[in-house]
Amino acid sequence: MPSRIRTVLVDDEKASRLRLRTLLDDHPDIHIVAEATDIASAAAACELHSPDLVLLDIQLRRENGFALIPRLKYRPKIIFVTAHPQFGAQAFDVQANDYLLKPVNPARLTLALDRIRTERPTDVIADETRVTLRENKRVQVIPWSRISHIESAQNYSRVHVHGDTPMLVRRSLAEWDRLMPKTGFHRIGRSLILRRASIQKIQSVSRDIHHVFLIESSAPLVLSRQAGRILIRILEETDPPSSNDA
Repeated sequence: MPSRIRTVLVDDEKASRLRLRTLLDDHPDIHIVAEATDIASAAAACELHSPDLVLLDIQLRRENGFALIPRLKYRPKIIFVTAHPQFGAQAFDVQANDYLLKPVNPARLTLALDRIRTERPTDVIADETRVTLRENKRVQVIPWSRISHIESAQNYSRVHVHGDTPMLVRRSLAEWDRLMPKTGFHRIGRSLILRRASIQKIQSVSRDIHHVFLIESSAPLVLSRQAGRILIRILEETDPPSSNDA
């Protein structure tokens, strides 16, 4: 990715374009070369300026932002910016780089731009109520409440979903911290995130080992002494489930 990321903003609402410009002031490497309000002007702007990145609204009066994709003679990075969460799976189909919901959260914008800079595609699209996950050709749209826990897997993470097999996606736990709802999930050390409501109990097996029993799971998670202490403290602060010492 070049040091100056040539960017086209596509949105039919002037206020939305102004807000994006304001947020992008904190990212001096983002150079806005054009703005567009419809598909025709967006296609012309892309042909003229050859941008590295397009920030693209989906609902453009009577047009759909996805209609821009086949009109591009080459493929810049695409970040959808929309008020409509239901198009996440379709964004994966056209290999969008990310999907932001209005009003755009500055931290989420920063995360999306960081992935653009490092040219890492996303396998996760999230809003406050649900998350869209992609593993190869498998795509799932699920509410946050179906996620029991997320385990670190180097540069990937394994997302455990109630009633389904886990999904391996390209997100670090640090990135999940910035994506997830602010309540209900807890980071346990460097390698685990747990949803509070999924925990049935925590059991001390020995001085150095704790078992965590989750809803809809027969096999417990095994935590180290330090991680177990972190979780016990969190549970004590959030009206914990029953805890047994062995």
